Amino acid sequence: MEDKFYDDSGRIKNPEAAHDIANLEKPAKDRELELRRQAETNLTKEERENLAIMAKYSEKYPDAFEKQMVDSLGREVLVVDTGVFSGKARGGLDGALYFTQEGFFQLASSQYGNFALVELPADEAVELARKAEYGKLNAEIDFEVKNSFGTHLDVRAWAMKLDVIGNEATRGQIREVMVARQQVGEERNKKRQTVEEARMIENVLSDL
Repeated sequence: MEDKFYDDSGRIKNPEAAHDIANLEKPAKDRELELRRQAETNLTKEERENLAIMAKYSEKYPDAFEKQMVDSLGREVLVVDTGVFSGKARGGLDGALYFTQEGFFQLASSQYGNFALVELPADEAVELARKAEYGKLNAEIDFEVKNSFGTHLDVRAWAMKLDVIGNEATRGQIREVMVARQQVGEERNKKRQTVEEARMIENVLSDL
C-alpha cells in the first residue's frame, strides 16, 4: 500500500506539511541544545543563580505565568502580568515581569495595557535583561503587537532590572504579585476545564 505522507526516501511529500513540522521541531531542538549547554556548564555564576530562581518560581507558582517562551537559542523566558496597569501601583510592581537567565526585569509605561507588555518577543526580552539597570526604568524598547481585533500596535516601553538576590524588599514585591497571579491562574484553569468538560458532554450527547 502506498504511503501518502512519506515518499520512498522517507521525506514528507507535501512541502507545506514538511515546513510546518520543521517549524515545530526547531524550538524543541533549540531548547535541547540550550539544556545541553547548561548541563555542560558554559554558564556564568549569575546565569546559574537566575535559572535556579526561575525553577523555584515555576515550581511554587506554576499557574502564575502569562507566557512561557523560548528564544532562538533555546533560553527560557517566563512572563507574569502583574494585573496592575503601568503607573497605577502604589509602592509595588506594575506592568509585566520578565524572568530570564540573563536577569529579571519589570516592563512598564506602555501607552497600552498590560496585554501589550506581555507580548515582548523572547529574544528581545533576553537582550533587554542585559541592558536594564537596577532601580531605573531607563532601558527603552519599541516593538509591535497585534490586538484582539488584529490591528498592529507600535508599543514603547521601559524596563528596570530587579535585584531578586540582593534585595529582600524586591523579593517581597515579587512574592505578592506571584501569589495573586497564581490565584488568577488557578481560577482561569478551573473555568477552562469546566468549559472543556461541557463541550465533551455535548459531543457525547450528540452521538447518542
